[in-house]
Amino acid sequence: MLKKYHCKNVSKSGNVTLPNQYRQNFGLHPGDQVEFLLKNHSIIIKHAEESSLHNKRYISQKGAVHIPKELRELVGIHPPNEYCLFIDEENKRFILILERELSQNQGVRNHSFLI
Repeated sequence: MLKKYHCKNVSKSGNVTLPNQYRQNFGLHPGDQVEFLLKNHSIIIKHAEESSLHNKRYISQKGAVHIPKELRELVGIHPPNEYCLFIDEENKRFILILERELSQNQGVRNHSFLI
């Protein structure tokens, strides 16, 4: 089950801060790599597998990750759009969904295919 964490405006830098409580629960620490997967107009962020060929970025000391520009453009994540961050505790991952996608698809229930 997806849990909505918060919605906020996209920053110009493309950085997203992952909540500390969930980073710790998922075994993610500053300096660790996460990978980004594009699925159904959403960006999935999870612990990077060594053999993965997906986009990878390091977690900063403050728990932020930089979403690659090409992924932001594909999904439409750019200022002043608003994105929502969801937590998938069962699969230990974060999911970014544009707020307008949620509105058009009547909420996160229609995004259950991400689980």
